[in-house]
Amino acid sequence: MEVYIDGACKNNGKPLAKASYGIFWEPNSIKNINGPVPETYKQTNNTGGLYAAVKCLQQIHDNQLSNINIKTDSEYSVRGIASDIVYWKSNNWKLKSSGKDVKNKEL
Repeated sequence: MEVYIDGACKNNGKPLAKASYGIFWEPNSIKNINGPVPETYKQTNNTGGLYAAVKCLQQIHDNQLSNINIKTDSEYSVRGIASDIVYWKSNNWKLKSSGKDVKNKEL
């Protein structure tokens, strides 16, 4: 089974930015959801994509689903989840290049 996730942000990088997310399973599925990213998170395209991933994983867990392929166009999310996270977790959530905190580590 496949599920598609995406994030977006109106006015990305500007003071009045508003991020949103979407999750699509199949036509007319009650699991299809979308909405704004809560204001407690930085409002960017990247947080939209990460928030979609978190919400999707919650759905997978809550519905006890398995063998799910999550499809996204977010290289940022894929790289963070597939490779960078191993270093971040072992280095107290700091970037290798600068030693600064990982952005969006709460997601």
